[in-house]
Amino acid sequence: VELMVITFVMATITFVLPLIYNQCTPIPLNTADWTTQQVDYLDSLVQFQCDDNHYNQVASLYFTPTDIAMQQLYHFKEVSGSTNYTTFDTGALLIFFIPYFFMAAITAGTLCPAGLFVPTLLA
Repeated sequence: VELMVITFVMATITFVLPLIYNQCTPIPLNTADWTTQQVDYLDSLVQFQCDDNHYNQVASLYFTPTDIAMQQLYHFKEVSGSTNYTTFDTGALLIFFIPYFFMAAITAGTLCPAGLFVPTLLA
């Protein structure tokens, strides 16, 4: 029962937070000086509750696999010549990190063989 309650609460948090932080960011179109890898990561951005050519920052972190989210955080181009483009705002990162940290801590304390050691190596 404990595991089902924790799973339900975590799934609800993961779904509700992108709804609350409904800030749609335009997908960058000027990617001429980006690498192929950076352009490929644009396909992983999630359009959750946004118009075409826009993405939800929090949903793009929660609804993608962990390794893709980490690569998006570290490999997107942030400064492009005279323009300053940020892929993920500080608010979106905090809304993602704080609940993610507590969910990982709670999951580590449950009595189930979840295998948290290997996924934490990616983070």
